[in-house]
Amino acid sequence: MRELDPVRPSVPDVTHLAVPAGSRVLVTSDLHLRDRPTEASRWSVGSVLAELEAWEGPGTLVFAGDLIELWAGEAPDLGRSLDAHPEFAPAVSSFAAGEGRTVLYLVGNHDGRVAWDDAAIEVAVARLGCRVALAAEIEIDGVPGSTVRMEHGHVTDPANRFEDPRDPYASPLGQHIVQEFLPSFSQVQGDTLDGVDTLADPRTFPAFISSRLFYRKAALESLWLLVPVALILLFRLPLAYALWDGRLERLRPFSRWLFIVDLAVIANVVIGTVVVVVLIRRWWKTASSVVAEQRGGEQNDNTRALAADLVQRGYAGLVCGHTHHAELTALASGFYANTGSGTKVLDRVEAHFGFPSVFLPRIQVSWVILTAEGSSPPWRVSLVQGRRPLPDARRLERWFAQDPDGLSPEPVETSTFP
Repeated sequence: MRELDPVRPSVPDVTHLAVPAGSRVLVTSDLHLRDRPTEASRWSVGSVLAELEAWEGPGTLVFAGDLIELWAGEAPDLGRSLDAHPEFAPAVSSFAAGEGRTVLYLVGNHDGRVAWDDAAIEVAVARLGCRVALAAEIEIDGVPGSTVRMEHGHVTDPANRFEDPRDPYASPLGQHIVQEFLPSFSQVQGDTLDGVDTLADPRTFPAFISSRLFYRKAALESLWLLVPVALILLFRLPLAYALWDGRLERLRPFSRWLFIVDLAVIANVVIGTVVVVVLIRRWWKTASSVVAEQRGGEQNDNTRALAADLVQRGYAGLVCGHTHHAELTALASGFYANTGSGTKVLDRVEAHFGFPSVFLPRIQVSWVILTAEGSSPPWRVSLVQGRRPLPDARRLERWFAQDPDGLSPEPVETSTFP
């Protein structure tokens, strides 16, 4: 492969690379590896390494940001995170040492320290055999109009954008949420806040709280409204039978009034339930409106708009991550791809009947593969995804949740471009 810019001692804004026709580029992001392995990190690391082990010929591996979690945890450290996944670094460096192969480490927001911390940069380069940059532009050697921009994507997110990515004192709002706001809830009793530290977007916290209070508190506690109905049935069935059988003939004239009382109690229960549901739904909508941007496809709007602008300027496409929501979309003559993530996420899923959305826990893994074809369009792009549900959700939440997308529990190709 031909390098288009010299390797500089500091982290460049953009690193350029030209690859030969026929080679492939694998782009993954947001693995958030910590100093303790998790079910999600074991799955994501194993899946990516299995893909590398089966790789044939020249190729490029791109970590498009947030490879290492350096915001959360106690004294997070890049080296210890790699130590916790002992098979990862040797496999990546072995891939990098192969003929015609390159590994790029693009800096995200959770591992933003790598942009300015010389010690972290040295560990990354030494152990992964990679080149570090803020962004990359990869083109097919000798093919005009084939340049693909790659970056993490947090620069389009006001809550997570650094004013100066090389300023060690820069701290966007998202960093304060992760380091100060969310940990303060870790000691709260009960299960209302279970998984809050794995929210796909911490800014959805108000909607998350209202959802949990509805399904795990209000909905369950409103079942007490059924107690009067149950008592009435318990009392009225024997009485109705006795009246019908003629054993309490003297009370028969009062049966109509007893029936009216029954209807009144049931009406009160129904009205009370409706009021509770309406209030909760209004509370939910109010809490959801506090969130600046929604997760899912809408969260990708900013980077998708950036991709559309790049395509108009002659780029072949844009690949990024950050939102934890994988996507592959055609844009005029080019494309937009989001690599998703390889993490455990607590993400919002729409509910049936207009009820508050449900926050379902799951682990997911995804990546993007670009094949340099050199024709028109110059790249064939495929999106690979897998998702596994976790049993943390309550039964009521699972009942109301819509099926988000029915993804495979193993990584499979889900969409292609063109």
